[in-house]
Amino acid sequence: MRVLIVEDEWLVAEDLEFEIQDAGHEVTGIARTMAEAVSEAEAVRPDVAVMDIRLAGGDSGVDVARKLKSEFDVRCIFASGTLSDQVEAIREFDPEPLALLSKPVHKRDLIKALDRAESSLSNDNAQAVVPGNAAAKPQTD
Repeated sequence: MRVLIVEDEWLVAEDLEFEIQDAGHEVTGIARTMAEAVSEAEAVRPDVAVMDIRLAGGDSGVDVARKLKSEFDVRCIFASGTLSDQVEAIREFDPEPLALLSKPVHKRDLIKALDRAESSLSNDNAQAVVPGNAAAKPQTD
């Protein structure tokens, strides 16, 4: 799975990159601001983003996530030390976010969230491939 990291703290971003790669996923880039995140998403089309809430330059991770979802259909795993303040805003545009992780992010929680995201993507792709109710009614000869 291709993962974009949107995090303004360099050490945190580096740690996330290592953990994501160690779990067998590809990190497509690290963005610190909304402009960088949008540019990266447009260039590399990640499957999912790991999103901080408070970003460099005063950008809101919730606003970035909303933009990534609407423009590129990229859903987010949110990871923040101020998550509880933003849950309502997140659920306004994504009623079922892939994951809400508190910092510091524990490796096992991140891996579970990535597995859930990958499973969700697989289910979305399977539904997109099967037209109408074809899956519900198997054909017989």
